[in-house]
Amino acid sequence: MIPQISVIIPTMNRHHILAATLDSLICATEALSAEIIVVNDSKTESVTVSYKQITVLNNPKQGAASARNFGFSRAQGQLILFLDDDMLVSETVLKSLIRWTLENERKIFLPNWRYPQSISQSLRDETFGRFLLHNRYDSLKGWIGHDRAWEEEVMPHDGIASYCLLLKRDDFLELGGYDEAFPFAGFEDYDLTKRLTRRGYQFFILTRLTIFHNETDRVELSEFLERRRRNGATQKKAVGLGHSESRLHHGALKSIVFSLTYRMRKPLVYICRKFPNARSLDSLYRAVASLLTGAYIYAGYRETE
Repeated sequence: MIPQISVIIPTMNRHHILAATLDSLICATEALSAEIIVVNDSKTESVTVSYKQITVLNNPKQGAASARNFGFSRAQGQLILFLDDDMLVSETVLKSLIRWTLENERKIFLPNWRYPQSISQSLRDETFGRFLLHNRYDSLKGWIGHDRAWEEEVMPHDGIASYCLLLKRDDFLELGGYDEAFPFAGFEDYDLTKRLTRRGYQFFILTRLTIFHNETDRVELSEFLERRRRNGATQKKAVGLGHSESRLHHGALKSIVFSLTYRMRKPLVYICRKFPNARSLDSLYRAVASLLTGAYIYAGYRETE
């Protein structure tokens, strides 16, 4: 029997995080006709799973975009769900996404996400965690803003993200897949958004439909900064592919400051790690961490020049 939904999960070297995602997914799809495809993007570590009904593929290329495309090439479902390897979903969420998607043409619906309570609670106890909470990085609402709009159950949005992206099979075929020129996860979603928009799609967030972003292994300054660097690199790739509106403009002074900061990144990161865990000093810590964040984005954006 052809499955109604194919879940495609790209992953790289996140075994314990992936295992938790698969546990939640097995429960969430128990009452659905579903197949689960894990695409291993690592060239150094293999992926083993505890469930026989899960297919594991090794990506012959590199990068999240190519991993998703490769998973799709083996998928059979009428609906395709691209899911990040650190997202915990429920049956209620999946059934609601399926219903909204099947009942609407040229409309794409994303669920809300937030950190599990266990992560949010632990963040309050250390300096970097409070930096994340101050900047509201612990939820989709915090990243996007527009607080008043979240009062609506269905909130219009300006694009998609592949953390939990459900598409009809034929629609994804029409798009031609993700652009595999993007070396890391990031602006491949922006590129896909632009192509969907040109085809008349609209985007919405189902604000009361929540999944949990279980990135326990990445709530750490060095990993956070490295992801900002990769985002900068994919943003520059987007500009090179014709998305000139994504160009970053740095004045001479800001360029000098970010360049010097990036050169001094190792001692500055070390200082942040040794920073006293005192709430009275949080504003100073935030200033240094924010400067490093800008410098890493700048470095990623400039490294291909």
